[in-house]
Amino acid sequence: MDFDGYSRAVRDADVGFVLTHPETQKWRLERTEFRNTCLQLGCDGGGSIADGISRSDTAILIWRVGSSPEDIYLNGELIGDDDLILLEPGSHFIFASRGPRRWNSVALPVCTFGERVGMSRCGSRAVVLSSPGSAEWLSLLSANIYRAAVSGLPTEELEQALIDGCLEALSASAHCETGRSDCFSKVGTALRALHRQDRLNCRIDELCDELGLRERTLLRAFHRVVGMGPKHYLLLRQLNIIRRALLDPAHSERHVTDVLTDCGVSELGRVAGQYKNLFGELPSKTLRCVRHTHHRGRIRSISDLSLHAASGDSGKL
Repeated sequence: MDFDGYSRAVRDADVGFVLTHPETQKWRLERTEFRNTCLQLGCDGGGSIADGISRSDTAILIWRVGSSPEDIYLNGELIGDDDLILLEPGSHFIFASRGPRRWNSVALPVCTFGERVGMSRCGSRAVVLSSPGSAEWLSLLSANIYRAAVSGLPTEELEQALIDGCLEALSASAHCETGRSDCFSKVGTALRALHRQDRLNCRIDELCDELGLRERTLLRAFHRVVGMGPKHYLLLRQLNIIRRALLDPAHSERHVTDVLTDCGVSELGRVAGQYKNLFGELPSKTLRCVRHTHHRGRIRSISDLSLHAASGDSGKL
């Protein structure tokens, strides 16, 4: 699985991904869905920012698997190896990391588990829970449950074991709320403004004027929450938008220059070099690969139609 497939596969939240550092490992996402819950086992292959909102009917329990040389931040707060994260329904979150990391998550429907996990009545919080040993124990439990589910063991028993394990870990945890910091609020507002207007080119001074903030204030907030300044974030965001446009089969017959221009690029050579540094290939190569895959799919479809027609003719004879 590559970064693009990974970002489309993540469930249980409306989330957008921005690749920020070149991948050094394979991206992986394994999932098994039970009657009331969903278990995901993920491996991020490179540094990224995940900005999203959890579903309105689901609480999500997330934890790191193993140790990572790169720090992981949630809404500007450092996440430790023993921390559990509880995203209440409809909570806004921003995860940021500079490198690969492994994680697991369990989606718990609010109608069944809301009071049992101690969620607030107002909801919409991102809560970090300190629970020494729980992340490691839950990782082992989740891996065993996933393998058992894949092998075909009864899902009801496996789901109950998963639920019991999550509730036990939550009940033994001390928690502190995150996501209400002033820096997170400013960055969240800025990202929503960018997404809402789908801006391809945006000047920092214009964004600050719109938000009523000084540039230095926004710079400090971005560094705290996503580990970089807003100018660098906007560049990476544009490179990710370019990649999604190049991977769109509808653009397979277009010239790479036209695609980049539509994405707001004026300095083609400079941006092409930055794109290669992040994704490991030039934009032209990405488009050629998409074009080759698209043509191969068309040839296969024509071949299938021809075989079907020949089969139909022979049947008439």
